[in-house]
Amino acid sequence: MSQHDAETKASQGGDDELDAVTTEFEAAGADDEGFDDFNEDESEESDSAREQRGGRTSGGGLTEAVEAQMRELVAFISESLVDEPDQVRVHGEVEDGQLRLELTVAADDVGKVIGREGRTARAMRTLLATSAAKQRCRVNLQILE
Repeated sequence: MSQHDAETKASQGGDDELDAVTTEFEAAGADDEGFDDFNEDESEESDSAREQRGGRTSGGGLTEAVEAQMRELVAFISESLVDEPDQVRVHGEVEDGQLRLELTVAADDVGKVIGREGRTARAMRTLLATSAAKQRCRVNLQILE
């Protein structure tokens, strides 16, 4: 058997495993409609219900609790990176339905927060965007000197 035949056989075996899992999933009574129902139920939640659950709303699921969570995330990451963690300040404000966070660190630590070619800042923004997406809101991070 050639290497190509072995790879083909292995890939077909993977399909068999996928088919088996799909069959088990369908046999358990799960279907895509259940996911649609979940999303519809959540989108029908009123603003008053959101306020009772986590604070004020300002569009897109942004509550005071979510705002505090995002600020804490940025502060935790930043304090872990810098030499002067007591100089880290995160200020947040809601603007056009999205949270705008402003990060201020000591002048000597700005480069550590930004990273080479902005990689560290980009990674922080990616983590924030992922966390915000779970909360159905948008977050913008600005790093100030």
